[in-house]
Amino acid sequence: MTIERPGSSYTLGHPMVHQAVMEPETVTLFVRGPRRKSISNAVAELMPSHDTWPTPSEPGRQAAESRPATVGEYRLMRTYLFLRGLIN
Repeated sequence: MTIERPGSSYTLGHPMVHQAVMEPETVTLFVRGPRRKSISNAVAELMPSHDTWPTPSEPGRQAAESRPATVGEYRLMRTYLFLRGLIN
């Protein structure tokens, strides 16, 4: 377990599993590659199935399985990072 400070970075090897607990306004960028294995079993082995997830803590906020970002979501993320001076 580590506590990372603003501006920090680190790498993880392909056999490692990563979990992050972040403070509000935290931005985390994951860069993958090159591919070392044909598939990742971490999700299948460590993540409980969708039907066992607990009830959302906030009314109206439903848990959602992972999916690619839409173009609109990507643009919102890019603007968010730009306005905070994290990208240019």
